[in-house]
Amino acid sequence: MLATLLISTAAFGALLYTSIWIQSDDVGLGPSADLPLWGALALMPMAVAALVASAVLARVARKFAPWVGIGLGLVLIGVGGFLQTDLPANDWRTSVPGLLVSGIGVGLCVPALNAAASAAVPKEQSVSAARALNASSQFGLVLGIAVMGTVFTRSSASSEGIVSALNSTMAIAGSIALIGAIPAALLASRSRQLPKAQNNPTSAVARPGH
Repeated sequence: MLATLLISTAAFGALLYTSIWIQSDDVGLGPSADLPLWGALALMPMAVAALVASAVLARVARKFAPWVGIGLGLVLIGVGGFLQTDLPANDWRTSVPGLLVSGIGVGLCVPALNAAASAAVPKEQSVSAARALNASSQFGLVLGIAVMGTVFTRSSASSEGIVSALNSTMAIAGSIALIGAIPAALLASRSRQLPKAQNNPTSAVARPGH
């Protein structure tokens, strides 16, 4: 739950403000009518990196406990955020390395989160666990947009422009992911496996004559 909240807040909550910067006059991608399309395409590196990382690293990740993927993924999301804290005003391509690293982090985290949630509850409660993860993700997204929006708005009013505000916003996003990586991994490690008696209720029933 905590890891899902952190991913949505740090990785996706800040992404909205990267899009605002990309569509600003400072970057100058093209005619105003095409800006939403260009803004979406400029953010594609993160989505592609997340999909590729999730597919390629899925088999490797199975060899490790889910908390490893959660912790490492959040660290990468944090690093990706900090790679976007020194962006120039007029070149959207400088955000690509940070988006790629954050996307790899997301690709590591999501499968690990699903595995941790499945291992933490009985099989008959797996649907409820999935719903809880989804709710936590939605809440994290709303919280991230609100928190990052506050930072972005205040920085815009007191700094030299949108890019300075974005740099401050990404520094907060990166800090949230890095600081939260350790407690999220620890929580996942403690709940990584149910007791055998809970996974197999029949094993807890005493045999006749015992």
